Amino acid sequence: MMAIDRCVVAGDRSLFTALRQSLGPSGPDLEAAGDGESAIRLLSKQGAGGLIVEDQLTDMRATELLKRVRERPETRTKPVILVSGRHDEVDRVLAFELGADDFVPKPYSPRELALRLRAVLRRSQAQLDEPIDRFQIDRLSIDIPGHEVTVDGRVVGLTALEFKLLIDLARHRGFVRSREALLEAVWHHAGTLETRTVDTHIKRLREKLGEVGRQIETVRGVGYRLK
Repeated sequence: MMAIDRCVVAGDRSLFTALRQSLGPSGPDLEAAGDGESAIRLLSKQGAGGLIVEDQLTDMRATELLKRVRERPETRTKPVILVSGRHDEVDRVLAFELGADDFVPKPYSPRELALRLRAVLRRSQAQLDEPIDRFQIDRLSIDIPGHEVTVDGRVVGLTALEFKLLIDLARHRGFVRSREALLEAVWHHAGTLETRTVDTHIKRLREKLGEVGRQIETVRGVGYRLK
């Protein structure tokens, strides 16, 4: 599988410079984009693995850029970090709902931002390298063709919907999945079902998984994440 070797930085040049200095020669390489259109074009290229975007761009809001990144097949799975001067919870929630993988408020530490970038890229690369039909996550094992879930070798009986829900969380592990995204991916009815449907099934899934169910984290106001 192709390795992630470049990231796009959209926003002020000072962000690009500070991040490049913090990352050092070990990379990944960075490409600067002064506006949203340039960021999308660079992110669409082969080998571009992620995007860091400020909320102040010359041609569009960062939220609009997030929407467009998640709508394009060639960029929708690539990790995005939003660096924002907005500190309210509603801004963080909106960012995650639109598909951000991390949210860093200003003023930020360039070193911390570099560490966060490395973390999301590691998770993204791990998902690229993972066989698509089987997951081994700590004590949890998921065999998709065999339709079997085990914890410490013990088979866990799940309904078809619970199984699909767990697979989706596993495929996006480490990243937040909004309730709306889960409704669309698992039920295919994002606009006709209430979000509490997801909460009910998550509760049952946690109960069946026992202690391992604690790995399914609730992200307040947004959705769920499998650690």
